[in-house]
Amino acid sequence: NPPYGERMVKDNIDELWITFPDPQPRDGKAKKRLASSELLKKYRLFAQKDCMVHLKTDSKFLFDYTLKDVLKAEGLEIISMSEDVYKDFLSGPLIEVQTFYEKIWLKDGLKIHYLQFRLNP
Repeated sequence: NPPYGERMVKDNIDELWITFPDPQPRDGKAKKRLASSELLKKYRLFAQKDCMVHLKTDSKFLFDYTLKDVLKAEGLEIISMSEDVYKDFLSGPLIEVQTFYEKIWLKDGLKIHYLQFRLNP
């Protein structure tokens, strides 16, 4: 049997949204982060060449980790970023579509962070 990714249809996904994942902040959990280098390699197996990835999170830790330890380390092109989506964006799906958890975090006064980047360098 071929590895999992090879059984999937190559070039099938052109956009990937990662919304409010568990940040996995403990040491040794980096491989489980949905925006980790490990998982980006797996996404590449079925994503189109210029696949756009959107990460929306309330976790400053995950935002910083993805920005510094993943995107910059891999030389990925950052298209858009915000440390406070509701301050930086006035309209559009980024603020108009809210997850269950996002509504909770907003009520608690937490900032919502956002990164948009191309999956392949």
